[in-house]
Amino acid sequence: MESDGVWRPSASFDKNQIQWPLSYSLTPNPAGAPRREFWDYSYYRGPENQSVQIQYSSSWSESEAIAQGFLDEPVLGFDMEWPLDENMRTQLREKVAMIQLACESKIALFHIALHEGQTSEELIAPSLRRIIESPHILKTGVAIMCADFKRLRDRFQLEPRGAFELSHLFRLITFGPRKPEEVTVRMCKLSTQVKRHFGLPLNKGDIRRSDWSLPLDKEQKTYAATDAYAGFMLFHCMNAKRLGISPVPPLPKLAESYLPFGYEESPDLLVQLEPSADRPEVAVMTATHFFPRPPSRMEIMSQLRARMQASHQKRARDDCIKEEIKERERFLASVSSEPEISKMLLAQLVSHRKELARTRGIPPYIIASNKVLEELARHRPANKSELLKVHGVGEQKTMTYGSDWLRMIAQDLAEHFEAKQRPEPSESSVSDVPIESLPPPEDTELLHPQSCDYPSKRMKIKNVGRSKEVILSPPTLSTGLSFQFAETQLDGDEIPAEKDGGDVYDEPDDSSVFATDIPLATSSELRHKEPRTLESPCQEISAPSLAPNSSPTSISAPTTGSEAVEETKQLEHLSLEQRLLRKKLDACVKSVTSLMNPKPTQPIVSNDALDRLVTTLPQTLDEFHQVAGLQGFIHACQGAKKNLWEAFSTWTRTAGLVKSS
Repeated sequence: MESDGVWRPSASFDKNQIQWPLSYSLTPNPAGAPRREFWDYSYYRGPENQSVQIQYSSSWSESEAIAQGFLDEPVLGFDMEWPLDENMRTQLREKVAMIQLACESKIALFHIALHEGQTSEELIAPSLRRIIESPHILKTGVAIMCADFKRLRDRFQLEPRGAFELSHLFRLITFGPRKPEEVTVRMCKLSTQVKRHFGLPLNKGDIRRSDWSLPLDKEQKTYAATDAYAGFMLFHCMNAKRLGISPVPPLPKLAESYLPFGYEESPDLLVQLEPSADRPEVAVMTATHFFPRPPSRMEIMSQLRARMQASHQKRARDDCIKEEIKERERFLASVSSEPEISKMLLAQLVSHRKELARTRGIPPYIIASNKVLEELARHRPANKSELLKVHGVGEQKTMTYGSDWLRMIAQDLAEHFEAKQRPEPSESSVSDVPIESLPPPEDTELLHPQSCDYPSKRMKIKNVGRSKEVILSPPTLSTGLSFQFAETQLDGDEIPAEKDGGDVYDEPDDSSVFATDIPLATSSELRHKEPRTLESPCQEISAPSLAPNSSPTSISAPTTGSEAVEETKQLEHLSLEQRLLRKKLDACVKSVTSLMNPKPTQPIVSNDALDRLVTTLPQTLDEFHQVAGLQGFIHACQGAKKNLWEAFSTWTRTAGLVKSS
């Protein structure tokens, strides 16, 4: 017997290789079926939709035949049942009424209370005893050593080995990296662990207090089988999460390492881990030895000083931004009557309104009336406070559309502010004059965060006599769409009086989960339009032609028409929230691929798999892993130290696609 507490499985099993998800997986609840209240083994199906098999024995010979089928299993879920009043009973077979074993495809129920005999040899089949006493077959459960194995040792004189306490692994993956001092031998209920990792608790009703020495009904068999199967599934699920921690901690030692049976009386005792090759000097490895120590007082003070210095630098930048804003305001007062600027901005606002109206399926006047757009183009509010002063713009419209309006106003203002500062040419000629982009301001609500870089522009200054005329090239929005002033007008139809309100959709930026900026697509980028020509100046404004965008922060248009048509077909059956979620996943794929070395020759995930993910919207980790075609993406994220499930679940909750738990 190995006395060091290290589990050494058979050569066919690698405990440091992720084995999750297994071939048997949780099936979704059928449509129209009642809501599931408790976790149950019967919800799992194999690759060919086969159910988990229950093998029941009520005699010694049946137990021997069934136990032989479990001898080659490296990991088994383990549990036992006995009557509550067993201390008052004299027969040995009533001291342990039931022993349960579970692997992936089958569960064995050894009903010892119905076996004939009075001794341990007559009640416990030889193959079942080999399983219990083998240090190479891992038996997983909660309180397995201090309850189940202690009873087998005291009542049946067995030598149980290979006991693995699930509570130790649960506390390791829950507290290890953040609070290693909390990785103790304190017990955690099996139902609590099942609910944390599988989304539903176990049914722990009055049935657990049944008389297990009598013949079992269907409900008792289901209860006994579910507990053992939960122990098996929890080990593989939590071991996969252990292997996803960086750095990867060793597996907790076997529970018999804490002999004699006494660690349950010292719940603050630290869990012992298997020896680490990286820390050979540590005799008894614990989570406090393995994970990095907390920063010292000196390190904390150094970090505080660095933050204070960064704060001073930020304050200096803010002062520069405020001065630039004042300069822009002074310029605004001097150019507020220039018709060219008003027409350009008005064209952008009209196009933006039509795109939103088409995407959301609502009339344009619900978003903003013609009068509101004219006031925005005339007064050019610089922030949300000024935006609220425009007649017809209320709190809800500011929340829903204000950021896009302010972005377009700021971009328009930046372009013409640059043009205003250019010196007059010395000759009466037309020349191309480049305008250098302004540095983007930080931490101000003047600009939208996705459009804070002002692109370089080119314009022509034509001298005519003593006056000069600024001829601007057609403006380009961040959507990559170009507009001509002569072709732009407000909607010709009469628009009802402005009413503040409408649907509000706030999509928070959750890209911090992956530590990379994943820009969200604006509503105008969700639909690709083919250019068409106006037949008359009075015709309603049409979709402008595509033009390349020089802004480094904008999202460029598709390179070919076929790509745009394909993307439209893929997205047209989705809601707006699902389209935004799909865009986030595309950006996440690009981010993870950029971090991979070497670069993959094939995509790490197919578009069909992402469509299935956005359509099915799994609500639990187990359902998430069942989405076909997603495993390569999940493994790639793990290799890039990114938690795809955490990001996905956060995005879906904040978007209102699924209910927050």
